[in-house]
Amino acid sequence: MEEIIWDADQAARYDTEHARIDTPLTVAYLAELAAGGDVLEFGVGTGRLAVPLAGKARSVLGVDNSAEMLAAAGRRPLPDNLTLALGDAQSWTTERRFDLVVCVYNLLLHFTTQEAQLAVVRNAAAHLAPGGSLVVENLHPPLRAMEEGERISTLRLAGAGMAISTQRFDWKSLLLDQDVLYVDGDGHRVRQIAQRMLLPSELDLMARLAGLRLVQRIANWRGGSWRADSSAPAASNVISVYRRAE
Repeated sequence: MEEIIWDADQAARYDTEHARIDTPLTVAYLAELAAGGDVLEFGVGTGRLAVPLAGKARSVLGVDNSAEMLAAAGRRPLPDNLTLALGDAQSWTTERRFDLVVCVYNLLLHFTTQEAQLAVVRNAAAHLAPGGSLVVENLHPPLRAMEEGERISTLRLAGAGMAISTQRFDWKSLLLDQDVLYVDGDGHRVRQIAQRMLLPSELDLMARLAGLRLVQRIANWRGGSWRADSSAPAASNVISVYRRAE
């Protein structure tokens, strides 16, 4: 199954609803890995990372399967060394090779089968230049909260908005289905989101199948250590950096 496609309304609201993301910190980390080279970002979205990252790289190529998200990105002032392309991360390809390939903010989770997720990892690996790095950021499955199979959570958005999410988890498929009610000054709307959760061990196996090895795993863009133990938070980010195995 393909990654979900964002429509025009979701694209227009994306940056506001995700304003809590620390973009400068993320860009600084990715720029250090890119070391002034060429960057490929799958799931470029509205360009929130690609535009500032282009100021620290030789070139950035951003790919997304949503024309509406790319249109939103195109409304930003785009630097000359940033190119946008419409395509699916499973199959989009170019002859170019990159010093850094980026799959962040849960991109992989929006592909809802193991086969599709593996296809994305393999495609990303195929576009790495010698010595290049693949960075994957996923939400670690909130295992404690999912033991009962369902939960309700709330999240305050930028401004006066709020999101109320009902989540249902299927242990057999690792699918997380969410019905999210957004409430803000414009009224309310409901959005359905499906994601396939990935444990770090499964992601590592996918990377090995793609010829990559893990070189770093952190919990945030500040470089904080990630704890794979029972005392770790019920839900946390996992940022993994891979390079081609020797």
